[in-house]
Amino acid sequence: RFARARELFYAELRALANSEWSFAFESLPEAERVQAIGLPARWGWHFQAIATAAQLRLFNDYPLLYPRPFDAEVAAAARSVKLPATLLYAVLRQESLYQAHAVSSANARGLMQLLPATAAATGGLVRRAVNVPLGAAYLRELVDRFDGQVVLALAGYNAGPGAVRRWLPDVPLAVDLWVENIPFNETRAYVQRVMWHSVVFQWLEDGRPEDASPWLVEVSPPGRD
Repeated sequence: RFARARELFYAELRALANSEWSFAFESLPEAERVQAIGLPARWGWHFQAIATAAQLRLFNDYPLLYPRPFDAEVAAAARSVKLPATLLYAVLRQESLYQAHAVSSANARGLMQLLPATAAATGGLVRRAVNVPLGAAYLRELVDRFDGQVVLALAGYNAGPGAVRRWLPDVPLAVDLWVENIPFNETRAYVQRVMWHSVVFQWLEDGRPEDASPWLVEVSPPGRD
């Protein structure tokens, strides 16, 4: 059953692969299920590995939970837009959980979950060579639009820049307080999780805690369009 799940995954028959995996996994004795988590990770099926780890409430295997399977595309995009690769990976992980063909209920597509209108193109939007640089460019645009305030850019990536403009304070406000007062539950959780993912990716990269000072700035009131 696991072998069939693997071959169905490679054939991009995702629904059948998920069903086959679930049947095989549930058939295992409880003591052996933890050992099975590494299988989809080795196949490159990172979504299934992470979902299965979460099912078993195993949250401390950071290399398994935070893989970097698209390094060529992410590194090239990071150089192009001058943003950290760890930040792009954090957005990618939160948006699609490594599923290149992910399509949301709002029709957002691909690894970086871009709306066709945002990307101004639909052809090939789920291809990672297209989706990752387009998503990175859009995030860079938002960072510039919000005067380098990355947290605002992340909120705008999720809820749209117009919503973020409406949420800006009349006087400067500490960023952690601003995040806690984002009125959309989804966006508040999104920003918190992307920031956490970025910290973990950076730690896995160099083994050192991330300098949080660039994040811990005051959110500025609206100044310009």
